[in-house]
Amino acid sequence: MTNILSPHTWLFWIVVGGPLLVAALHRSVGLGVVFVAGIYAALVGTKCALTCAVALARTRVDQHALERAARASGLLLLLAGVYLLAQGVSQLA
Repeated sequence: MTNILSPHTWLFWIVVGGPLLVAALHRSVGLGVVFVAGIYAALVGTKCALTCAVALARTRVDQHALERAARASGLLLLLAGVYLLAQGVSQLA
């Protein structure tokens, strides 16, 4: 669901993936299938590798360090949200 709703996926297929897929399909259907399978294998494989890395890190990193990292991440997200909100409000005025 994340990949379907994400604008990154749509932008990739419209700008890069679609034209490459069409070019691959003009050469052969098999090449097009391999292209799509390779893209999704890389997408799913990367997410699985990241999930495994985070799972391993959670067992090897100090709990207090994880809490500090989570708080720092939350603060950065909050600051980014405030910045974007201020930008949006300034453009409306």
